[in-house]
Amino acid sequence: MGMDKDVARWVLDFLVRQPLDDKTLAGLLNTLPVQDSDSNLKKLLILRNIEDELSNGVVSETLLDLLEKMEELEFRNNVKVSEALKKAYCDVAVECTVRVLDNEGLERCFEMVKTVWRKIGSMVECKNAGLVSYDLINWKEDIEKAIWDDEVCKAVLEKWKKMDVFESVREYVKDAREKMGPSFLEVVFEKLSDEALKEVFGFEMEEDEDTIEATNATEAINATEAGLKSGNKTASDKSTDGAAGPPSGPQLPTSKKRAVSPVKRDENPKPLRRKRKPWSNVEEETLRAGVKKYGAGNWKLIWKENDDIFDERTAVDLKDKWRNLIV
Repeated sequence: MGMDKDVARWVLDFLVRQPLDDKTLAGLLNTLPVQDSDSNLKKLLILRNIEDELSNGVVSETLLDLLEKMEELEFRNNVKVSEALKKAYCDVAVECTVRVLDNEGLERCFEMVKTVWRKIGSMVECKNAGLVSYDLINWKEDIEKAIWDDEVCKAVLEKWKKMDVFESVREYVKDAREKMGPSFLEVVFEKLSDEALKEVFGFEMEEDEDTIEATNATEAINATEAGLKSGNKTASDKSTDGAAGPPSGPQLPTSKKRAVSPVKRDENPKPLRRKRKPWSNVEEETLRAGVKKYGAGNWKLIWKENDDIFDERTAVDLKDKWRNLIV
């Protein structure tokens, strides 16, 4: 029997927001039942792809296409396009065109105007186009004039150099995620009391946002199994003594090979979570410089080349921090 569709939707809604690699996520999407009508999941996937494009450090037409897909999705759901999305789209369209004008000259820029801005011209003619803004219209007129007028060309280049297209797109992604709110599983988890968490997991949860280290997580799971098996044995003993009848619900099997003692609370328990160390400005700037030099994804290389600065970090830490920086 396959997983319930609602449960699969909750799981995917949570996992898509996590810094999983594309291969793992693709495997989950192929394994779990996905509903074509799940617009929320589609939106999360588009936002994730936008973040991936930003992590490459180059603004391309691919990013422009992703923003257009987002607008189309909003339109189908009768959602008004946000000003943040309009600004991000305008800035990306300008970046794709004027960067070519600055680096490759008028001939290549003319080709970009035909492919990008003629499509935008069709949007302008359509009264219901959600991505159209006054800034977009003004840029369209200026860029078309810049091809034939040197003075306008210089003015366009000066204006473009003051733009921060990455910041515009980051602001849009941040705005979109805030409007979507947390995943259903996160909301449920936050509503569980500390006592409920201790009952479920068998240990105290510390208020820390860092990832549980693999070794400590294994110890926690083993401790949970021991506690559950011990509790199950106690319930069985009570039934034998006549104090209570057999439980109606399913039971965990009790180990017969060795006796498992109840979980004892250590006076000085080892922390289950790694103590979070705030990132310094030096670390953040070094990470940005590393991505610029070696490219996003080469986390081990960036870490190795700057191990004196990232001595208390891991390659995974660098990857997670970079995703936070670009959002």
